[in-house]
Amino acid sequence: EKHELIEFRRIAAYLFKGNNRWKQSVELCKKDSLYKDAMQYASESKDTELAEELLQWFLQEEKRECFGACLFTCYDLLRPDVVLETAWRHNIMDFAMPYFIQVMKEYLTKVDAIKEKVKVDSFPSLSLED
Repeated sequence: EKHELIEFRRIAAYLFKGNNRWKQSVELCKKDSLYKDAMQYASESKDTELAEELLQWFLQEEKRECFGACLFTCYDLLRPDVVLETAWRHNIMDFAMPYFIQVMKEYLTKVDAIKEKVKVDSFPSLSLED
């Protein structure tokens, strides 16, 4: 991790990941400006806190494009309420809007599926074939 060549430090980050030392792996990637790797490792960690910390760090470093990319790379880990508050506080709703459109689409799809299931379960004499 202290080697002078960046590729060796990248290998060190990969080895940290392989040993479930996710936080160290992401920190090393951030230090070396390996943002894509940092996002990927945060996503693979399945750690919501680590993903949210990475989002905050991107904002502190004023890397708004990385913030937007991280929203999709770590999509399944991020809580929409946290993303909404963070984007609003930093006045970057434009970067977060594609994420929210996708979240709303998923929620509406789930609600429609549940609504259809309830409708079918409530009226067993009716089927989709009728």
